[in-house]
Amino acid sequence: MSRSDGEEIFLTQNTFSQETNDDNLDLCNFFLEYDTTTTTSETYSVACSDISEDEGFSKPKLTQSDDELLLNVSKIQSKSHQPSTSRFHEPKTDTEIEDMQSKKFADSTMSKIKWATTLFKQWKSTRNIRANDPNVGLSPIRVDLAEMSLDELNYSISRFICEVRKTDGTEYPPDTLYSLVICLQLYMDTLGYNHKFLSYSSFIQIKIPR
Repeated sequence: MSRSDGEEIFLTQNTFSQETNDDNLDLCNFFLEYDTTTTTSETYSVACSDISEDEGFSKPKLTQSDDELLLNVSKIQSKSHQPSTSRFHEPKTDTEIEDMQSKKFADSTMSKIKWATTLFKQWKSTRNIRANDPNVGLSPIRVDLAEMSLDELNYSISRFICEVRKTDGTEYPPDTLYSLVICLQLYMDTLGYNHKFLSYSSFIQIKIPR
């Protein structure tokens, strides 16, 4: 930009020295819509009248030293990291652990296992009585359930499932037959075996009727 006579005009910092220094205005007055008709203290009083001391804006009361505060914080943190003693039992002895391991199943499950094994024994005994008749053509089952081989288990349990009946002579529903097989399997588990009667190929004859 130049004057009419061509002389250049240089703008310097002093050119703007007469402008108002807006940076020095109180920003709080700007956000509180500063009113020139009231004083600054009055404006603050009106704008902040709804802030209660309960919201944490009261004057702080310094009643503890920094060292005391740090000590209290350390105690609180230490307490928060301590495990609750009511959540865990007292330490068990070796004898107590052995007793717990011997009780592998709940009492209700053990009752079902006993029911299944008792029913199996009754079936085997009845079948062996019939096998004594040469005209029937049955092979007796002499081996106890706990001592049977895989082939003997496959043969015996598959026939037990097909022949077992209620006391009134009617058939058990499939769900009950399934429970019988599982309970016999759990019985073998208590003896240290790991048989899966319904999935292992060794027990292919054991099927639950639909």
